[in-house]
Amino acid sequence: QNHRRSVARPTTTTRASTPAFNLCHTSMKKRKASSSHAQQTKLSQVDNNMFVHSDQLFGERTSGMRAGDPRLNSIIKDSAKDVASEGQLVIVGYPVDKGCIRNGGRFGARFGPNAFRQIVNKRGTLINPEYSIDMRTLTISDSGDITHSPTTLHETDGSSSLLEGPKRKTAEGGVVDELVIIHDKLTQRVRDIISRHHLPFVIGGGNDQSYANARGLMEAIHGSGGTKVGVINIDAHLDVRPLIDGQRHSGCPFRLLLEDGNGISIII
Repeated sequence: QNHRRSVARPTTTTRASTPAFNLCHTSMKKRKASSSHAQQTKLSQVDNNMFVHSDQLFGERTSGMRAGDPRLNSIIKDSAKDVASEGQLVIVGYPVDKGCIRNGGRFGARFGPNAFRQIVNKRGTLINPEYSIDMRTLTISDSGDITHSPTTLHETDGSSSLLEGPKRKTAEGGVVDELVIIHDKLTQRVRDIISRHHLPFVIGGGNDQSYANARGLMEAIHGSGGTKVGVINIDAHLDVRPLIDGQRHSGCPFRLLLEDGNGISIII
């Protein structure tokens, strides 16, 4: 009887397992906290490096490579520093969402180019026997992102905000619209790529890039003696709104194109 009582008691076993359970539970909480911290750090690094060139992103170009199963990243070359290596299709990143914010939209579109590159790195395959497609015959290059530096503008007046950035002045005291400077850079990049008989593939960012993108096309075509340019806009909005306080935004690119004229035809 005494033997059965001593065997039936779970007290000693339960108490002995409790510290082990607490230790395991604590360890799991620490691992979760560490993982969460790592994710936050990664997001912070992405936010701080939203303006980057493609050579900073090519470290993962070979990830996921398998023998006999080529992926899209295997045919994308870096042409950010050498236009001689430019492909038939040229990726251009436009990591800017200032125009979206001015138009009352959400911020975050500036992460689009980097998100696209991360997705492309994992995509395949290049060969589709059903349709006799072999993308290995196509050359693609990444020319990096359109960037801008405060040093390219005039002095600031000291005012700034998280979303709009510092307000900069011209020598005459007027405020410079930073989007004008960024758009000029995108226009030049697109014009130069087309002039070399290659096809630019611009990834935003805000839709305000459509104006600079199409303007680069117009300048390249007109410079080569062409007269007609067509732009097709597939969108839920016409994007022909007036400027806001004289500044460009994501809702006005096609208004700007129509006002520029130059023989352009737009289908919306």
